[in-house]
Amino acid sequence: MDEYNDIFDLMNIYLIYFKKIFNKGNKYNMFSEIDYMDDTSTNRCMELFFEHVHKYKSAIEDDILINKTYINEIGTYKLDEVDELYVLYVNNVKLYECPYLIPIFKYILEQNIKSSDWSITSLKSTY
Repeated sequence: MDEYNDIFDLMNIYLIYFKKIFNKGNKYNMFSEIDYMDDTSTNRCMELFFEHVHKYKSAIEDDILINKTYINEIGTYKLDEVDELYVLYVNNVKLYECPYLIPIFKYILEQNIKSSDWSITSLKSTY
């Protein structure tokens, strides 16, 4: 896959996650709830995606993820040491945890895990 396709695949995985978390129907997309007459219009889905990308990129730039760039085994992180913590389940089994969603989405993409086989639970979140 090339970078162009990867970003769209990553956004699709995010959209699946968003729809599960916020109980959005199958017809919901990244542009739902946008006022097309307003150039500044946005929606919660886009804003949260941008927020997660920004947090992840900032952590990399600040070397916070120097040893934790990728998702880790369960129990690696302590809740009082991170602002957010997410757990990836595959076939209802806890697989990995990470304080950022983007590496989890990348893992799902790299491993080609079907959307029906994975879920993400927030142990600690800002929303």
